[in-house]
Amino acid sequence: LLSKLNTLKALKGKWELGKNGVRNALIVVQFVIAIVLITGTLVFQGQLEFMRSKNLGFNKEQVVSIPLNGEKDSYRVVELLRNELSGNRNILSVTGSDNNLGRGKDGSMSISKFGFEHKGRVVQSNVLNV
Repeated sequence: LLSKLNTLKALKGKWELGKNGVRNALIVVQFVIAIVLITGTLVFQGQLEFMRSKNLGFNKEQVVSIPLNGEKDSYRVVELLRNELSGNRNILSVTGSDNNLGRGKDGSMSISKFGFEHKGRVVQSNVLNV
């Protein structure tokens, strides 16, 4: 109706492009693009709502994160902190990790840099932690 397509002829396979073929093809392409954009928007909105409502498994309030910046004895430092802080009755729990929340292994925000040498050339890459 919008593009004056003869639906019955198209379904029977007797439809010919004629002089309006380019216009009809562009209308179909526009319709497909609109459907893809609407579907993508709905999926994206669902993903955002999921991220907002997902239980993180811990209480975000009153959490302290101490970066150790890749110290060699980081496990020993974590154990020392755990032993020292667990004696305080105001602290409910203490845990340790070799990664700081939201940072890569090299201490950068959201990316880690890896590299190696091959045939005298240094090859480096940035990796996005997800």
